[in-house]
Amino acid sequence: MTDSLEQFIKSKLTAEQFDKLATLLQITQTKLTRILNKPTEATLAQVLDLAALLRVEASTLVHHFDMGFDNITLSQNVELIEKRPKVA
Repeated sequence: MTDSLEQFIKSKLTAEQFDKLATLLQITQTKLTRILNKPTEATLAQVLDLAALLRVEASTLVHHFDMGFDNITLSQNVELIEKRPKVA
């Protein structure tokens, strides 16, 4: 797994998409910078929006990058886990 959330995002998007990321996520550039610097501050909606844009499971962002840890409840986290495909 990539070292930081920002590096992971850059590996999934083109440079043009990354430059427009705040617009694509419908947040301010300041909020995007805060999320990149401290992913724990993201909301569940922001985690879900970014996951959809990157075409990854939201639980990947939560569990590998602690994205949303300060705002996502335990029950919401369980819901994210239950939505993951089961591995045999």
